[in-house]
Amino acid sequence: MSQAGPGPRKDSWVQTNNVEDKGHEVHRLRERERQALKSAHSIKIKLDTTTRRLEKAQADLVASNQRAKQMETQLHDAERRAKETVAHLSRELLQCQSKLEKKAALLDTRSAELRDAQAYLALSDDVTDTEVLQLVNGINSRIYQVAANIADAFQPRYGEQQDVQVMEEAVARLQAFLDGNLLLALNTIHHADDHLVLQIALQAIIVSCAGWLCNTWNDAGCPLRDIYQAIRGIGAYALAIWSKFLLTSIDEWPEPQSIAGRWRALSRTYVKTLLTDDEDPQLIATNDLLDCITEILLANGISAPRDDLRMEIERGYADRLREVIHTSHEVQCITGERVISRDLSIVTVDPKEQFDSSRMVDEWADPKRARRGVECHPVLCTTQLGLAREERKTTERTGGEVGFAEVLLLKPTVVLQSLLEELSD
Repeated sequence: MSQAGPGPRKDSWVQTNNVEDKGHEVHRLRERERQALKSAHSIKIKLDTTTRRLEKAQADLVASNQRAKQMETQLHDAERRAKETVAHLSRELLQCQSKLEKKAALLDTRSAELRDAQAYLALSDDVTDTEVLQLVNGINSRIYQVAANIADAFQPRYGEQQDVQVMEEAVARLQAFLDGNLLLALNTIHHADDHLVLQIALQAIIVSCAGWLCNTWNDAGCPLRDIYQAIRGIGAYALAIWSKFLLTSIDEWPEPQSIAGRWRALSRTYVKTLLTDDEDPQLIATNDLLDCITEILLANGISAPRDDLRMEIERGYADRLREVIHTSHEVQCITGERVISRDLSIVTVDPKEQFDSSRMVDEWADPKRARRGVECHPVLCTTQLGLAREERKTTERTGGEVGFAEVLLLKPTVVLQSLLEELSD
């Protein structure tokens, strides 16, 4: 019995403990529920916040997309405008480059024209009168020496020729080059003791050849020299042109010295170039001069076959004659092609022209006769070349060209016909 007594208390205790346990369990569950509700509430708040943020992000994304589209449109417009601008600038650049190239080409053209114009306007020459004068004096000295040497070398043989016809034929061939009185003297005056007449004839023929070479234009018959005188406003050709074209004043035709001088230089340069052939003009002139000297010696009575005599003269004197020809050709080039600001010309005196002491020198002048003022005689021949400078006069007030002034830098030396009369007495 005693064992049965505690049974109900034990069950009650167990029950009590179970109730407590359940109470605790309920309490824990309630606490967990409360925590869960709290967590759920927190999560809900976070979810709401996240939702709002997401909605805001979505709104921002939409706005960003819109702005991106706007910016893309603006970018396309900017690219289009940039391409149009680049194309426009490229066209302008091409136009500017084209204009620049045209201006550069025009500048080159104008520069070339200016250089050409300066060549015409420049009056400074690279050759002085003194230099040309020295060349002419050198020619005269060589002519005198070679003439004297030839005359002296052949003096023992004067008068050997007995065939009068040979002498007359030689005189006939010389008539185009020497005065008839001088040719007559070669036949009639005895030269065994004095070779003066022969030397004069030799000087005259060499001077004639050298003077022609110095002044020739090598224009093969073209009247370039006359045209040049017309351009300068002087000479018969100019008067004929004025009359033909009814020019009332020389100012309507003549060019300034700078233009006329340049025209002369170019004309003589190009004519020489155009007419150049395989033959050496200096060699031709030397051969012609050897022929003339041979004729003079034959006319003077040298007895020898013509070809043999010419070969003898060529062997002994051709080199010195070539020096005369070469220097004469040099004077021709300088005075014709390099002198622009003035005109330099070789001066000779034609036979029978009246002697003028202001323009020529008598090689065998008698000082007493000159002092007495005896009447002058005609010129027989020229034995030394002269040199003249011709240039335009200008007025100091206006600087305009009003005429020409000639200055004799070197008077030509002549022999008068009266010398032959003295030698014949």
